[in-house]
Amino acid sequence: MLAALVAAAVPGVAQAAEELDVAVELNGEPRELTPSAFRHEGLVFVPLREFVEHLGGRVEYHPAERRITVTRGSVTMVLSPDSPEAAVNGEVQALPAPPINVDGRVFFPARFVAEALGDSVEWIAQRSVLAVSSSYVDGAATGPEGYGDRAAVISYTEEELELLVRVINAEAYDEPYEGMVAVGAVVVNRVRSPAWPNTIYEVLTQPGQFAVIANGHVYRQVRPEAYLAAMDALRGVDPTNGALFFFNPRKTGKTPGSEILVTIGNHAFSR
Repeated sequence: MLAALVAAAVPGVAQAAEELDVAVELNGEPRELTPSAFRHEGLVFVPLREFVEHLGGRVEYHPAERRITVTRGSVTMVLSPDSPEAAVNGEVQALPAPPINVDGRVFFPARFVAEALGDSVEWIAQRSVLAVSSSYVDGAATGPEGYGDRAAVISYTEEELELLVRVINAEAYDEPYEGMVAVGAVVVNRVRSPAWPNTIYEVLTQPGQFAVIANGHVYRQVRPEAYLAAMDALRGVDPTNGALFFFNPRKTGKTPGSEILVTIGNHAFSR
């Protein structure tokens, strides 16, 4: 059945048996994937959720953004069924091949996913087996309050996370990754400050503060790094040293009386 689906979805996929129904072993033990992995143009493709969960990770799909997040230990990876790229801990990397959609299920290159998580992969051609070696087989994914090895320093809802990602993306679209984290850190610092509202939503929607919400720039296409930057900021990563404001000196003046703490990219961060 999978052979027919793959052939229909991906023109030119070979019908030879070695291309289909690839077995997966983890530390020498067979692991069943449903649907099964398959091999195409020299690469093994796997159903992402089943594969990652066998490796001790967690997968979350955000349908509104068509964004997939994979987390395990200190690794956070963002992928999309529509993109040939992934962001791994803030670094954008090209996949060895784009994801393949087979009858509504999206398959990703197995080696890329496993190696991004820190595991090693071997293709055993004689047995059509993808062998994964991992020291994290029994590792537990983190709970809902945080990703990676650190918990979030403030509480947030899924809706607030989505809004924070979009604001970071719009405010720091052309900035380096550190600059994206810094914008998120300003929001987190305000939530933690007694002088500001105590929720992400209230901080972001406060009148006159984040123009990207009012002007609609918050709806621009989201860079994959923006999600990782938001999660880093929520975990307490703060390259601004406690800033409560940021501005572009070439476009706007700084808040009167504020102290500039650091400049990252085109933004100055102040308190």
